[in-house]
Amino acid sequence: MKKRFISVVAVMCGIVLFAGCNGKNASRNGSGDNVLTIWMRNSAPIGGYTDKSQFPFKEALEQETGIKLDFIFPALGQDPQQFNLLLASRNLPDIVSYYWGDIPGGAEKAIKDGYILKMDDAFLKKNSPDFYEIINSNEAYRKLSQTDSGDYYYYPRLLDIGGEKEITAVVSGFVMRADWLRELGLEAPETYDEWYRVLKAFQEQKGAAAPFSGRVAEIKKGFESGFGFLLSYYLDGDKVKYGYYTPQYQDYLRTMHKWYNEGLLDQNFANIDERMLTAKMLSNEVGATYAWIGSGMGVWLKAAQEENFDLVGVQFPVMEKGSPVEYGSRNLPVASLGSAISADSEKKELAAHFLNFGYTEKGHMLNNFGIEGQTYHMENDYPRYTELVTNNVEGLSMQQVLSSYAGLDYLNSYRQDYRYIQQYYNMPQQQAAQKIWMQTSTDHIMPTVSLTEAESSEYAQIMTEITTYQNEMYLKFIMGAEPISKFDDYMNALKEMGIERAIEIKQNAYDRFLNK
Repeated sequence: MKKRFISVVAVMCGIVLFAGCNGKNASRNGSGDNVLTIWMRNSAPIGGYTDKSQFPFKEALEQETGIKLDFIFPALGQDPQQFNLLLASRNLPDIVSYYWGDIPGGAEKAIKDGYILKMDDAFLKKNSPDFYEIINSNEAYRKLSQTDSGDYYYYPRLLDIGGEKEITAVVSGFVMRADWLRELGLEAPETYDEWYRVLKAFQEQKGAAAPFSGRVAEIKKGFESGFGFLLSYYLDGDKVKYGYYTPQYQDYLRTMHKWYNEGLLDQNFANIDERMLTAKMLSNEVGATYAWIGSGMGVWLKAAQEENFDLVGVQFPVMEKGSPVEYGSRNLPVASLGSAISADSEKKELAAHFLNFGYTEKGHMLNNFGIEGQTYHMENDYPRYTELVTNNVEGLSMQQVLSSYAGLDYLNSYRQDYRYIQQYYNMPQQQAAQKIWMQTSTDHIMPTVSLTEAESSEYAQIMTEITTYQNEMYLKFIMGAEPISKFDDYMNALKEMGIERAIEIKQNAYDRFLNK
């Protein structure tokens, strides 16, 4: 990559940390010609640093760019509320990092309302050449990072594309007790019938109180796959469909009800949280679940007290053995999360130069691996993490150390490197699980699409009622409070609430996406 990042001479200024983000306690535009004020989510723990105004990654970022940075973090757990207050104040800092593709009305409305800067090719070629080069090197990158009008509006987190690099798109899937499978002489299931037999064996031969457990959102992530739909908006060719409004949803519910009725699904799955699931996994109450590869699988393997405790990744179920998995779980290569420049910023070009850094060679390495010589060293052209990261003497996890030295979850304006994932998920069980979960198509995944202001208002009004009703009925059908024989009544209710109009709105938006 050409090293075309334009460095700006630094001016020493005070660094101010803001704990909240309302107009009363945050100075929005950084004072000084070379100071930028940046609002971002408060998500990553800063391992070993109690002061979020200054830590190694931030210091390295300032040194490399020559720009002083004022970071504004909302109160912990208050990101959505504080983001909405920030917009309402109409007093935005120079840069805001958030889920721009998910806000009401989408990016088009945010531009129209004067919140964020609309960027054209000429602006990016001049001020963010490295970003512009990468984003236009792949059609998926380009389409997923533009509005329907073809405007650029943010600097997103990108995922590596091509072959083994695509492990960055796979972070979760089904997990089973591998030691139980070996003990019972069973193989990891592929079909629904095999899943049923394995869960029955866990129940009857291992005494599992809940052969399968998980939170509602996670149970919805994969068991529908073999029925040929997703429990969301999804694509069937170029046609938009809604999983909760399909005939195959009835077959899925019938299967889930059978498993629940026989005690194969956790009888308390509607109320499970992460802490409860971890306790059940580590106390032999659960034999299978849907898990994140790091915070689930990795945590349990390290925390297990039982000597033979072992886990294995399991493919998304299919109807017939050997059939390909078409409806699995993979992330698209462009996240809705990223940094946008305030339309009212007096330092638009400086902000664009700064955000371009994340897509340069130096910015790429800093965001993914931290500081060379401290958190990584090059070994045969491979950035290998040091023991500061992998075997921290203070007992800090990889995530805690990298949250101090790398930019993995701050601005989110960079391309995530697959070599980070290879080392972050370093257990053989995790790596094997990723390979299994990768065997799925992305053809049915609905990309983030933009609704017009009128569409957004109408769509929100329709879906508010529908979402409440469908979630209520989901639990009732599975738990038996409502018989599956009432499914036609459920479908008619969705129709009366306007689901077909909502699908039409999504279809129109997707058609515009295709025509970018």
